[in-house]
Amino acid sequence: MGKSGNRIVRFQQFEVRDDACAMKVGTDAVLLGSWARVKGAHKIIDVGCGSGIMALMVAQRATQAAVYGVELEENAANQAKQNIANSPWNDRIHVIQESAQAFSKIDIQAGTYDVAISNPPYFHGKPKSPIAARNMARHDDFLPLSELLESVKRLLKDQGSFQLIWPVDRWAQLEAQCARFGFKFEEGLGICGTAEHLPTRVISRWTLNSESDTTAIEQQGHKFEPHQHTIALEATIRQNGSPQLSAEYKSLLKPYVLDWNER
Repeated sequence: MGKSGNRIVRFQQFEVRDDACAMKVGTDAVLLGSWARVKGAHKIIDVGCGSGIMALMVAQRATQAAVYGVELEENAANQAKQNIANSPWNDRIHVIQESAQAFSKIDIQAGTYDVAISNPPYFHGKPKSPIAARNMARHDDFLPLSELLESVKRLLKDQGSFQLIWPVDRWAQLEAQCARFGFKFEEGLGICGTAEHLPTRVISRWTLNSESDTTAIEQQGHKFEPHQHTIALEATIRQNGSPQLSAEYKSLLKPYVLDWNER
C-alpha cells in the first residue's frame, strides 16, 4: 500500500483516489476491510462506503460476491464510482447514492445480503468541523446507531453477518443496541496504538437472528471486553515521529500491501 501526494492510495490490485471525499482513506477502513469475514458470501453491502475502499477490499477476497456500496454524500459517491470503474471488479461492485435508511426500505433489497460492513459515523456530541460533508462522514446526526442497525437488519438475510468498527468508549451502547435488534456477538478485536496503550476502537462481528428473543440475549451477555483481544498498530512508541508497524498489523494487511516502505 502506497500513497502519493495526489491523494491516490495504491494497493496490490487496485488504487483509490480520495481527494473529493471529506473522509480520506484511513486506518479504520483499512483494518475493517482486511479483517471482515466474507468467505462464501454472495452479496455484500458496505453502508456508508465513502471512497469505496472497503467495498474494493472485500471484493478482492470474496471472489464470487456482488458488492453494493451505499453513500449519502454526493462527492464521495461519485468518487467511489470512479474508483470502482477503474478496478478489476467493476462488474461486481455497485455504488448507490442514497441514505442507508432509504435504501434498506427498497423491497427488492430487503433480506438479500449475506454480509454488511460499515465504518459508520460514530462521533456523538463532539466538536464539529465547518465542513458539512466532513460532519456527515464523522458524526452520527445523519445515521444514529439505532437507525444503522435497523437498516442493516432489514437488508441482511437471517443469520447474516454485520461487521463494523466502533469506539471503545461507546462499546456498551453498541452491545445494548445490537441486543435490541436481534444481533448476537460473535467476535471482536480491540485496536491499540501500541501494546502499551489501551484500545480506542474495536472491530466486531455480529450475527442476525430475526427470531431471537432479544430479552434473552441481553440477559445472557457475552462478557467480551475490547482489551481482552487486541492488535497493536505499531510495535513500539515512535522514534523521531517514524512509525514501526507491528508484525500483526502487517500480517493482517498482507493481501493488500504493495510495499511497506512506501507507506
